[in-house]
Amino acid sequence: MNAPQSRTRTRLLVTLATTVVALLVVEVGFRVRAYKRNAEVLDVAFQRSTNPEPGAPADLIDIIRPSPHQRIVYELKANLDRAYFKRHPVSTNSMGFRSKEYPAEKSANTVVVFGLGDSLMFGHGVPDGQDCMAHLDEELNRRFPEKEWRVYNSGVPGYNTVMEVATLRAKGLPLEPDVVVLNIVGNDLVLPQYMRSEEDVFDLGKSFFVDYIRDSFGRDEGPVFDAWAKAAGAELARRARAVRFQNGELLVEVEPATDLLELKSFVEHYRQLANEALGRDSIQRIVFKLPQVGGLAHKTEWRTDYENDLDAIPEEYRGMSGMEAFENALDELRALSAEHGFTVIAFNNVNLAINPTLLAKAAERGFHTFTVHQDLVDYIEKETGAPFSVESYTSSKLVVNRTNLHPSVLHHRIAAHRLVEEMIAIGLVQELIDE
Repeated sequence: MNAPQSRTRTRLLVTLATTVVALLVVEVGFRVRAYKRNAEVLDVAFQRSTNPEPGAPADLIDIIRPSPHQRIVYELKANLDRAYFKRHPVSTNSMGFRSKEYPAEKSANTVVVFGLGDSLMFGHGVPDGQDCMAHLDEELNRRFPEKEWRVYNSGVPGYNTVMEVATLRAKGLPLEPDVVVLNIVGNDLVLPQYMRSEEDVFDLGKSFFVDYIRDSFGRDEGPVFDAWAKAAGAELARRARAVRFQNGELLVEVEPATDLLELKSFVEHYRQLANEALGRDSIQRIVFKLPQVGGLAHKTEWRTDYENDLDAIPEEYRGMSGMEAFENALDELRALSAEHGFTVIAFNNVNLAINPTLLAKAAERGFHTFTVHQDLVDYIEKETGAPFSVESYTSSKLVVNRTNLHPSVLHHRIAAHRLVEEMIAIGLVQELIDE
C-alpha cells in the first residue's frame, strides 16, 4: 500500500471513528434528557400536585399520585377534601387513607384494624363515611366502647394484592395493627390500573436518537389520522384523538372519562371503517390509552391485551399479576403476621368467578376467612322473593347502580356487620378486649 492510499485509509478511519463517537455523544445526550424528564415529571407529581377543590368533580387520576414505594406504584393523595369522585365526596386523612384522622400515638386501650383492598374496600361510588371500614369503625366503637377502635381504610381503586401488602408494609406496620382485613376480589390477579411512565434510559435495545429522528421525520400520519376521525365521527374523535401511527399500530389517546370498555368492544369496527377511508389495509391494530398525568400512565398504554402479553409491559411489573404473584403476596402477609403479631381476616363479597378460589388460597395459609355472599342471598330473597343470580344481584339495591356494579352503601353496611359477627364468633373481639 503506497503512502497516498495509507493516508486516505487513515483519514477514513478517523472520520468513521469521529462519527461513531459523535453519534454516541448524541445518544448519551438524548438519554440524559430522558433521565431529566423522568425526574422532572415525578418531582412535579410528588411535590407540586394539587388536590381538587372541595366539591369539584374529579376522575381517579385527579385523586392519586405516584407512590415513592415502587411496589405500591400509586396512592391516594393526602388531605383530599370532598373531591367529587363518581358523584360523591371523597376525603382522605394526612396518610392518604379514606379514614378519620387519628392521633399518632397508640395507647394501651387502642385496637388498630387496618383494611387492605381495591375499589370495593375504598368505597367506589359511595360517599365519605359510608364504606365498609367506616361502618366497621362505627359498629365496633358503639358495641364495644371499653376499647378505642381505630379502623383504617387503605383501599385504592385498581390495586392488586401485591400493592396492598406493600401498602401494609410501608404504611400500616408503623400503626401497629392488631387486625388486618383483606378484601379479596378477582382483580387481585391483574396489573395495577396505572403504572409509572418513565423511560428506561439504560435500555440498550433501542436508540433514543433514532426514535427522535423517526418520530420527527419518519412517518406520514396525516391520512391515517384523518381516516380515524372519519371512522370515529366528530364527537368521538374529539374525545379520542389519534396521536401516533407506527408499524401498523394506531395509538388513540382518550379523555379520562371515556368508557374504554365500550371503545374496545367496537375496535374492530373502527379499524375496518378507517381502512375503508384510507382505501388500503394499513391499520393492523388500534390501541386506546388514557393520557399520562403526573408520571402515571393507564395500563392500556401497554396494549389492549396487556394481561396476556408480558412482553408488552415494563419488566418491573411482570411479577405483579397472575396467581403466582397473588400467592407470593399472601405468603408475605403471613410472614408479616407472624413477625408483628397481628391477626389476618380475609373475605370476599360474592361467590362469583374466581373469588372462591382466591379465598381458599387465603384459608390455606391459616387466615380466618369468610364470605358475605349468603347475607346478600338472604337479602335478595327477602326483598324480592327471587333466587340469587347475576341478574337479581346487579339489579338490586346491593350495587351502586346498573352501570356501576360496585357495592352500595347498603352492601358496605351488610359486609361490615358480617365482619363484626365473624370477629365475635372466632373469639377475636373478646381477646382484643381482654388484652
